[in-house]
Amino acid sequence: MFELPPVDSSALIGSYQIDTSRRAGSLGSYPKSGSWRYVPLNDYQKHLAVLLADQERARNELAHLKHLDAGWDGAGAEKINVGAVAAAHAALEKLLPLAPAPAIVPNVNGTASLEWDTERGYAHLELSSKAYSFLLTSKGRKAVGMKGQGAAPYAHIANMISSALFDTQSGDSSTTVIVYSA
Repeated sequence: MFELPPVDSSALIGSYQIDTSRRAGSLGSYPKSGSWRYVPLNDYQKHLAVLLADQERARNELAHLKHLDAGWDGAGAEKINVGAVAAAHAALEKLLPLAPAPAIVPNVNGTASLEWDTERGYAHLELSSKAYSFLLTSKGRKAVGMKGQGAAPYAHIANMISSALFDTQSGDSSTTVIVYSA
């Protein structure tokens, strides 16, 4: 069975140290002696720490996929294709600045998927070494699907995911669906 231990992000959420003895204009050097004090993290810093830990979790899960042997699911699944892992890694790095970290899912046919599942809907991006398929379902909207050869339109996919599944802006937003064909 495919299972990774959860990432413990609690080490990232707490306090950090700053040097209070640093003098203005001395950015390049620290005094020989000085005092340190703990400064509590604000809500934004805590959110950022959790976000970065979640991104790291997704990267680690993706790196783990290339180590799955044939039959990893106990029922004869194919070995995850190295090209599919590379395509998923490229997709992940392009999507992370624009959408929250997804769940990383191996598929029995040797491909890799990135999935987002919220109370607002579901998105699934499946990647092989040469092609992609994408499905987005969200409450109150028509399901959107696309597939193609080569690299997926990641910025467009990330914007659709963010606007449909996550609270990224106030008010209503619209989604323009573009159909790509070879």
